[in-house]
Amino acid sequence: MTVIVRKCNQGGVDDPILHISDVFRTLVVAGPRNNQGMAYHNRVTSLGVASDNVIFLEKGTNWAQMVADRVIAMIAAKPVVQNEDDYWGFDSDPQPPVIKPKKIKVISILGYRGGTGRSTIAASLALHYVTAGERVTLIDLGSPPSLHRHTGAVMEMQDGVLFGSACCDVYSPASPAWAFSPEQLGAMIEDFRKNRYRRIIVDFSAQPAPGLLETVQSDRIITVVDSDIEQSVEPAMEQKNNSIFVYNKAIPETDVDLIQEYTGDSLIVIPRDVVGIQAALTAKEPAYNKSEAVATGIGALAAEIEK
Repeated sequence: MTVIVRKCNQGGVDDPILHISDVFRTLVVAGPRNNQGMAYHNRVTSLGVASDNVIFLEKGTNWAQMVADRVIAMIAAKPVVQNEDDYWGFDSDPQPPVIKPKKIKVISILGYRGGTGRSTIAASLALHYVTAGERVTLIDLGSPPSLHRHTGAVMEMQDGVLFGSACCDVYSPASPAWAFSPEQLGAMIEDFRKNRYRRIIVDFSAQPAPGLLETVQSDRIITVVDSDIEQSVEPAMEQKNNSIFVYNKAIPETDVDLIQEYTGDSLIVIPRDVVGIQAALTAKEPAYNKSEAVATGIGALAAEIEK
């Protein structure tokens, strides 16, 4: 259970993005119902927090009691179990039961040409989850691997694969990614899924070896595109029916509406931020730490993943 209070002269936070780990168990105090309060409301609801879980402070009300009552009600909500391995929800009258995916563990990151920013998205999403207190690993299947540059991990041979650890653990095949067999990858994913990590993020190359994507058995697929319609967007349409799309490095010359003609309305947009990305690469850390555009987009992506 998390309670987030908009920043005021007594404390609180300006940007709630780093403090939201479970959108269904987050209560937000947005302050007075003015322009700033409504902007805060819109910010957290865009990240997946229910509007009913955002409290506005009206003059003369006992806001501490309001918060306490709402927290007690949320904690007292009874779980609704359909299948313990796959679903969970909360039954809180008078609303009907809500069924949500319980465990999104394995997330695959795709992009159908080099340079779309797959690794930027993968490393930043990993850091988002780490900041929320989750144990995360990245599996780098890029050609060549690049996640060590985005995380600062120093890669060394361990049990037949390259391993390093920085903001999270990073694994990479010792041989070229195209030589990494589906059997090897499947065994690694199964071990990680059962025994080690809450989130497993797989960063694929632009042209994955046959069978690798199917072997992963992804809980979610993220497809990263950029402004190049012919080389980036059109080839990605083979994932249209089972993917969350991210329009990365968005520029005014290629309008969001044009991309959505291909992907549909559910599109995460991350504006181009050359300065922030370059600062992140120089520091060898995820762009999530250096680019407000990336951090905001990743927050929206994380909320979409849990839907």
